[in-house]
Amino acid sequence: DQDITIAPQQDLACYVNGNEGHIINANMSFDVTGAGYINTQGTFTANSMAAMAFNTSATLLANSVGAMTITSQSTMLANSSGAMTITSPTSITMVCGSGTISMTPSQIQLSIGGSSFTLTSGSIAALASIIDLN
Repeated sequence: DQDITIAPQQDLACYVNGNEGHIINANMSFDVTGAGYINTQGTFTANSMAAMAFNTSATLLANSVGAMTITSQSTMLANSSGAMTITSPTSITMVCGSGTISMTPSQIQLSIGGSSFTLTSGSIAALASIIDLN
């Protein structure tokens, strides 16, 4: 058991024609002084049995043209001192216990237990005429 150090004076690239796997029995870190990227043509999965944190002092972007799932067995924190945007062309659903907030391009539905409330552009306009929401 010895350390392996690779210290090129230029860029370092690894090309693998098959699968690439890393098994580490201790801590692992990636320290990048420039921009860092993880690009995949297939599914990207990040699993953690402990806390998982995404921290940024600038804009945090999470973009996917397919399904995106973030799962935590413990507390999940998303902190940003700048803008944080979650964008989907179809729907966004947040679930906490028996409470659910579901958003589509045409409505927002709030559900707790067996009760639910649906907001559409028409129902918001109707509420605005009853309650001064201006």
